[in-house]
Amino acid sequence: MKTDELMDAITELDDALLNEAAGTPSPEEVCAAKRAGRRPLIFRMAAAAAAVVLALILVPVFRRQNSPANAPKDSVKEVISADPSAKAEKVAGPVYPEEWTREQELNSDKGYLERPNGIRVAAGRETAELYRGYFADMMLLLLSDQEEESAVMSPVNIWMATAMLAEITDGETRQEILDAFGVKNIEALRDQAAKIWGLCYKDDGREKTVLGNSLWLNNTLAYKGRAVQTLADSYYASVFRGQMGTEEYGSLLRKWIDDMTGGLLADQTKGLELPEGTALALVSTVWHETKWDAEFDPKQTKPGTFHSPKGDTEAEFMHSDWAAGMYYRADDYTFIRKSTRQGSVWLFLPDEGTALKDMMQEESFRQFLSYRFDEHDYCTPNSDGIYLEGKTTRGITGAFARVDLTLPKMDISCQQDLTDALKKMGITSAFTAGEADYTPISDEAGVYLQEAKQGTRLIVDEEGVSAASYVEMLAGSEMLEDRIELIFDRPFFIMITGANEVPLFAGVVNEP
Repeated sequence: MKTDELMDAITELDDALLNEAAGTPSPEEVCAAKRAGRRPLIFRMAAAAAAVVLALILVPVFRRQNSPANAPKDSVKEVISADPSAKAEKVAGPVYPEEWTREQELNSDKGYLERPNGIRVAAGRETAELYRGYFADMMLLLLSDQEEESAVMSPVNIWMATAMLAEITDGETRQEILDAFGVKNIEALRDQAAKIWGLCYKDDGREKTVLGNSLWLNNTLAYKGRAVQTLADSYYASVFRGQMGTEEYGSLLRKWIDDMTGGLLADQTKGLELPEGTALALVSTVWHETKWDAEFDPKQTKPGTFHSPKGDTEAEFMHSDWAAGMYYRADDYTFIRKSTRQGSVWLFLPDEGTALKDMMQEESFRQFLSYRFDEHDYCTPNSDGIYLEGKTTRGITGAFARVDLTLPKMDISCQQDLTDALKKMGITSAFTAGEADYTPISDEAGVYLQEAKQGTRLIVDEEGVSAASYVEMLAGSEMLEDRIELIFDRPFFIMITGANEVPLFAGVVNEP
């Protein structure tokens, strides 16, 4: 696969296409827009796409292998023989879970936890907690050394792709992945992967978070049907088989990517292929679109100077003056949370004189990333039972004030090699020919992981919905006299979370 082309494609999403894919406004939004005397916009807060490519190749290795003739009797039927003449085809695919449309949600008297999305979120909450530390470590491994360039990544996307890798490996190779995840066995990981996928999944016509997984097999490779079906059932993966290096198979790959990204990459994915000699390829995508709970007013967006490590640069700065908000203080940095319909956007600003890299090395920062956010850890009701008073947890103190937020519009794209990060997590034998064990998917000798890459793009602008539920939750707080001004005009850290505050994307912004 031409991975560089795939990464380029992901980083070249067209703004017009993103707007088109955001969905049509709800009736409430249309009415609100009319009342405000403006045309109804298709609001978009953030559009983010990421893809992980794990390319496995076949090299000649002198190792005894099983064949259908000498395999155990109970496994003979599940081995699908090689067929070099077979056309490119889909051999297994997922059945996505039920999802209500926005109209169904508005017309139902069922509570959130009785709806399909609410049921999935409740089922996955406990599982997500098990991997907060892994998500934090992966964010820091890939982002903490970015001292000049901006970078963005998706920890949950990497987790899902690596979990799929565990399914098609065995022996020491699989054990290294299980150890990195802190899981006892593959059955536990399989169950947890299904729950995390369901926790993240949202596709109701307006909001979108879809994790797309796929396995691409060479038709000269005998593979095992049970492993293929497991990927489809537990990881919602599509599994394909075809002749590597042919236009037919490359066309199928491009169609799958287009389908999983709403056609946003159709112009950029032309020419993508699966090169001859590739044994297997895992391709995993994330497509996330959500909206602010309270939008930035485009009229307040103004040009300004961003103090990049490479020198001052011009940027467009959005501004909002919250009636009241909670902010958080550590020894050398301040951060806030701005709510979206699916989760939150977290913005971390180092103090003047503190480097972004130094902030990311502080224990309080890693601790915050490693635990699910609970507002009650940082504030308590005062004697009136209305206002909230801050308290300190794990080196971070909560406080309330009127918040003046100035944030640059962002369009960040990034390509990263995951090899070193995965090896630092203890996953090494998968990359070594002769040591890697891929027998759960095929008994062919000499398969090993040649490369692991992720490409990501993140767009953040002022467009959002007109509802302001966060302000409504803090009704009465306009009486606060304290005021804090946060101007993100120098390097900062951003994290975008979804349901249950699962980190979908994280990035360092050295230049917007």
